[in-house]
Amino acid sequence: MSRPSKFQSTPLAPDRVKADGEAQKTGWGVPKPKSGKNQSAYDKYKQSLHEIFDGKKPMPNKMKGMLESQHPAVAQKETAGEQETTEEQPAKKVRRRVAPKGPTLGDLIQVAKSGKSSAEVREALSQIKEKGFTLPDDDEEILVKALDHDDDDIVLQALTQLEVFLDNDTSKNPTLLKTRLQSAQMLASNGKIRRKTTALLELLA
Repeated sequence: MSRPSKFQSTPLAPDRVKADGEAQKTGWGVPKPKSGKNQSAYDKYKQSLHEIFDGKKPMPNKMKGMLESQHPAVAQKETAGEQETTEEQPAKKVRRRVAPKGPTLGDLIQVAKSGKSSAEVREALSQIKEKGFTLPDDDEEILVKALDHDDDDIVLQALTQLEVFLDNDTSKNPTLLKTRLQSAQMLASNGKIRRKTTALLELLA
């Protein structure tokens, strides 16, 4: 009867052998919970491990310590890779959203002057008021056009600016200015408009 060789390997226990004959490593796998509330925590833990091994997430210090004690060469490689990724990652540029610019006072005045119809002129003057702009006191043409507007506030502002204009300059077209002042005076239901138009007509007389 032959003696067993002293070099003969001891057979592995059935629970330590995989179906393909390879030895099963114990202690490295992550136990899956069967069901219930722990499933969500397990999924998060599994996802976190994938991110660490894919290089998307830094390795925790605790895991580094375990890796260094068991596999120093691998741990050194992982640390070097993390440092390289940090150095190569460019700084993110912050995009600032710039609000689109609306028309300026000069743009609206130009539209009012070049308007082919009274409706276009009035619309441009209305936008000047809506945007909080003030009619210029040195532009007789736009002030005369504003006298024909149906908004009392715009007409009053035009009359006030005409007073400043006539104090510093003379009208380039006094006939047209008088006609517009008389028209505004007749159509006005506002007492301030009537008083201002009367004063300006006397100044031009």
